[in-house]
Amino acid sequence: MKTSFCKILALLLALCMLCSLVACNNTPADNDIQPPVSDDGGDDGGDDGNDNSGSDVGDDQTSPTGKIKNLIFIIGDGMGKNHIEAGVLDRGSAYGFQSWQRVDVNTDSRDKNTGELVLTDSAASATALATGTLTLNDIVGKNPSGESLTTIMDIANNLGKATGVLTTDYLYGATPGGFSAHAMDRDDKKTITKTQLQSGVNFL
Repeated sequence: MKTSFCKILALLLALCMLCSLVACNNTPADNDIQPPVSDDGGDDGGDDGNDNSGSDVGDDQTSPTGKIKNLIFIIGDGMGKNHIEAGVLDRGSAYGFQSWQRVDVNTDSRDKNTGELVLTDSAASATALATGTLTLNDIVGKNPSGESLTTIMDIANNLGKATGVLTTDYLYGATPGGFSAHAMDRDDKKTITKTQLQSGVNFL
C-alpha cells in the first residue's frame, strides 16, 4: 500500500513539474517548431517549401542572445520505437521531436564476461545517451575499464546551468543513474546513490 502511494505521488510530482516547465518555457505548438537557422549564411541546398531565411526562426525556443534557454531530455526506460508508437496511439498524432533535429544514437553493448554483442540493457544505453561512450551491460556512467565518464549533466554544470533528474523509477535505477552516477554494477545501489549525491546535479 505504501509503495503504491509513493509511486502515485512521484508520478503526480513529475506531471506537475513537467506542466510548470512547459508553462514557463512558452514553447510553441509542435507544428510551429522549426530547427534553428545557421548563422553562417549557408544553404543546405534543399528546398522544403519553407522560407527559413528570416532571423526570427526558432526565437520562441531561444533567449534574447539567440542561445537555447532550456533542454529537457525525455527518455522512456529502454526507449525504443515501440515507446514512440505507443505515444502516437495515445495522442493521436506524431510528436514534434520525431521531425525536429532527430538523431540516431548507437547504444551497442557487449557482455561483460564473453565480450559478445548482446541486447543493450538500460544501464549501458543510458550511459551511451548521457556520455556518448559505449560501455558494457550493467555499467552505469563508466567505461569498460572502470573510468568515470563525463555526462551531459557534468557539461551543463560546468557551463553554470541548473540541472535535474526526474524519474518515475527509483532514483538509483539504471536509466536515471546513467545521467547522474558512476558504478560498475547497476545493482550497486549504495555507490549509485553516493555518486549521485556527489554529482553536482541540482535536483534529484
